[in-house]
Amino acid sequence: MAAVLCEDGSISRRSDLTPQQLLTKYGTGVYTTALVTPDGCIVDWELHQQRLLRGIEIVNKRPSKPFDGLISALNSESSSLAAFSKRRIVPAIKAALTAYYEDRDAAHPQAQPEALPHAFLVVSVAPRSGAPGSSSPPPAEGGNPSPDPGAPCASPSSTNSALVAVYVKDVRPPPYGPEHAVQAAVLGRPRSLAGAKASSWVEERRAYEQAKPPAAAEVLLADAQGRLLEGLTTNFFALCPPDPATGRPATVHTYRRLPRPRSPRPVVPAAPGPTAASPPALVGAVQAAGEAAEAAEEAGGLEMEEEEGGEEGGKEEEALPGVVQARVLEAAAALGMAVVAEAPRAGEREGWSEAFITNCIKRIQPLSRVFCPRGNAWGVEPWDRPLPHPAGALTTALRERLGALEVRTHWSEL
Repeated sequence: MAAVLCEDGSISRRSDLTPQQLLTKYGTGVYTTALVTPDGCIVDWELHQQRLLRGIEIVNKRPSKPFDGLISALNSESSSLAAFSKRRIVPAIKAALTAYYEDRDAAHPQAQPEALPHAFLVVSVAPRSGAPGSSSPPPAEGGNPSPDPGAPCASPSSTNSALVAVYVKDVRPPPYGPEHAVQAAVLGRPRSLAGAKASSWVEERRAYEQAKPPAAAEVLLADAQGRLLEGLTTNFFALCPPDPATGRPATVHTYRRLPRPRSPRPVVPAAPGPTAASPPALVGAVQAAGEAAEAAEEAGGLEMEEEEGGEEGGKEEEALPGVVQARVLEAAAALGMAVVAEAPRAGEREGWSEAFITNCIKRIQPLSRVFCPRGNAWGVEPWDRPLPHPAGALTTALRERLGALEVRTHWSEL
């Protein structure tokens, strides 16, 4: 079935655009990608919405201040980004999904929900001035110059300072099982403005996608200290097994800026032994299970108390806060695992028992191998860390708990 697009008030039911083409078109904006279940529920929409609106604020800290017009207009109306979402973003989502489900039901009138595919929902917000060619772009190919009378598309905002585009297409999440682990190659440098899901990243990552080794399903980004921050479109996790001798629980490592602790937390040193092929590595504070639960709960809501200096002070996040990543942290805490909210270190890879990547379509995708090939951005010697597969007990337990924590909201109830 062709993609459906609601683009600034115009519905196209036969869009030939790919998600990448849409986001490249609005390269000064921000976006989020959510999974819609076969029965019409958007998974963790509230977390997506919070990250999307926070991304507008982060991107607007660029010298060009691309969203200044929108934010200034909202301030002059004593309004807010949350109100903007309710007025512009949510109606556009409903319009796109109305058209999508009309088409799907016409194509599969007797199908049971479990036999139908999931949907891939992309929501893009861009400054009006960011549209290529003019201040108001033409509708997508095959689209209508005005809203489809059968679809309740969003009315233009009084501010008219931002473009909202919503893209919906069938998707089948990759299967999860012993034979479906994938490989990841450590190849790239950290991206700029990682705290926002910026549309410009779609173009910026292209060189890494083209250089990705054939065996790899994902490229991981690292810094000069050998910290593995994230993938091109995923968050990266490394797991360490429990240590019965010391009583240390299983440990989950992933980069995530958590709120500043309200009280000191113990620091548990990592086992020594960085390899000569990688920079030395030190693991950050390991939270006890109860403290990790508190931190993960706050991370799950994406309501983070900024560290001193914050984004405006130049202390930016180094990886995109993932929606599924936040839920995995909640799951880890609920299972009694300790959370290290620091990027896994390449020099400590021999201590990993399992590893996986996450995003909203893959959910949890186990890794059978993490390797650093020749031609990596840092010029370090190649290394290879095979991982046991099928997925280990820790990854399996996290995946099972993940499904119970996610919030599913029917699109008609947004």
